[in-house]
Amino acid sequence: MAALEQALDDEVPADQLDRLYQAALLYEPPIPPVLKQRVEHRLTTQALGSKRKYRVLLTSIVGALVIVGTLVVFVLVRQTHNRAVTSSESALQALIDEHHLEEAQGYYEEIAASSHQVAASPEVQKQKARLDDAIKQEKNRQNAFEKSLDRAEQAGPKTLDRAALSEARKLARYPSEKGRVAEIDSKISAAHRAVRAEQDERLAKRIDTYRERLQQIETAPAQNQETLDALLIELRHKIQNTKKEFPSASPSMLAQVEPFLAKIDALGRKWKARVLERKSRAAITAAVGDVAAYRAALDKYAANHSDSDLASNISRLRDKSRLWEGLLNWVHLLKPIPPPGAKDVTAKQAAEFLRLGKELQTKFADIPLGEIFERQKGYFESVANRVTSEGKPLVQELEELLRDPLIRKLWVVENSEGLRYYCRRQPATRNDIVRFKYVADFTLTEAAGTVRLDRISYNEIAPQSVAAQKSLQLLKQIESQGWERTMTSILKVVAKQKRLDPILRTVLLKRILETASAGSKPLAEAFAAYQKQLDSANVDLSVAWMAPRDPAAAAERI
Repeated sequence: MAALEQALDDEVPADQLDRLYQAALLYEPPIPPVLKQRVEHRLTTQALGSKRKYRVLLTSIVGALVIVGTLVVFVLVRQTHNRAVTSSESALQALIDEHHLEEAQGYYEEIAASSHQVAASPEVQKQKARLDDAIKQEKNRQNAFEKSLDRAEQAGPKTLDRAALSEARKLARYPSEKGRVAEIDSKISAAHRAVRAEQDERLAKRIDTYRERLQQIETAPAQNQETLDALLIELRHKIQNTKKEFPSASPSMLAQVEPFLAKIDALGRKWKARVLERKSRAAITAAVGDVAAYRAALDKYAANHSDSDLASNISRLRDKSRLWEGLLNWVHLLKPIPPPGAKDVTAKQAAEFLRLGKELQTKFADIPLGEIFERQKGYFESVANRVTSEGKPLVQELEELLRDPLIRKLWVVENSEGLRYYCRRQPATRNDIVRFKYVADFTLTEAAGTVRLDRISYNEIAPQSVAAQKSLQLLKQIESQGWERTMTSILKVVAKQKRLDPILRTVLLKRILETASAGSKPLAEAFAAYQKQLDSANVDLSVAWMAPRDPAAAAERI
């Protein structure tokens, strides 16, 4: 009973509660009325609840079956509708694509009458829109076709409106329409044949006229070339306009016109060649005396008139002209250089003379005038040497020597004992004492020196500076005075300069003479003995000649 009460409190299921209840009935004392009433009430309540659940479940199952049946029917109806829509859409699309517009319109009306839902579907309505557009386009095409055909018919076969007929031909779709276009084409063809026959007859007469006129021009007696050219140009212009004048003539008749143009061109070329040959012969005659122009005229004639009789003799004429060319080239080369009015030959002129002379020696060695060139070549080679291979003027080396710090802008103080002091600045005199700094060696090292005024024998610009100044002035006039005259004057200036140190004089003369002889063969020959004497002199030119008390320099001066 305790378990039974607990089961009531726990609200256990009815079968479990019934088992506990039946077990309690087997024992004494009997179940209290209150507990028994609770149990029976509970069992009754649960039994009623189970029946309600069963009825609800049964109702739910039946309802579900009804819904399922309804859905099945709906699906079947929908599938049938979709198949009808698809079939109708495909049929309409095929009819429209094949341009069976009337059949497509009738088919749509049948669909609308039999099934409004199928006709109202988006797919069928889409094809209906296409059908409406196609019907509209077809009406527009028919209208355009009728208008184009009307224009072509109104124009007639002789004044054919080709654009209208071409447009109608493109728009024609049905056999009846194409037949109407073909009928107009037939009329046009017949008219064209008549026009072509008429123009062919007229063109044949015109061709005979061209033939007679061309024969007259070709056989006409020689006259002014400009007149003949004008006649050919006039005839050619008329022939070229033939196609415009007879546009409907047959191709075979028009083809007979082309040979006349070819013949006119050939005749024009023949006359032009004849004029050119006359000019070429005149050019040869005019070039006599000018070998280059004469040979050029011969070559031009041979190139332009290779079939002429004269062209076969051109090679012999050119061979003889070679001797003339060589003679004239040698004569031209050996003209006086420099030209009249110039004082001297330039290095550039000499180099060009040598180059041309060597070319002529190679090309015209058999002409004796080359011997004159050989006799003059030595002189011009020396003149060409006035510019070094690096392009440096030879006189520039001499100018650099004359501008050397031991040559130019020096002052010399010489005492009564003969000692010379070379100063780069003028000495200063104070209290009868001459004070200065003098150059002591080749590196221009300076030393201080003093000499009493009463013991000075010479206090002036250094002799080599005087000679350098005069020589530089002479070099500025070398183009106007000439190489030989300028160099000879410089040698005289240095040789005659008083109080010039003998060692330095020897150095300067050797250097100046080397430069002068390198640039002039006559000077080299004229001063050969003097040059030999300077070269053989037993003098050490490397001693410090500027040092007043250098014993080696003093010994060389003796």
